[in-house]
Amino acid sequence: MCAVAALISFGLFVGLQDNCSKFSKPADYIQYLSTPDLSVNKLYVCIESLRIALTNNPLSWVQEFGTKGLKQVLSTLNECYRK
Repeated sequence: MCAVAALISFGLFVGLQDNCSKFSKPADYIQYLSTPDLSVNKLYVCIESLRIALTNNPLSWVQEFGTKGLKQVLSTLNECYRK
């Protein structure tokens, strides 16, 4: 099981306060998720922050995240699955 999925399934909470300023644009998320060898904690915080951003930002923000962002999220999930 992916470590991120394990954290989620066990209900562990990781605070987002430290990384909130790191991500303001869709490109920030895409670039960060493409960073090799992110720790499980950093990956979880980024994905949780992205979930909130996709929910709370306007449609134009989501459209900017677009296909490139979705491909990066899928790539990240595939990496988790392989581990």
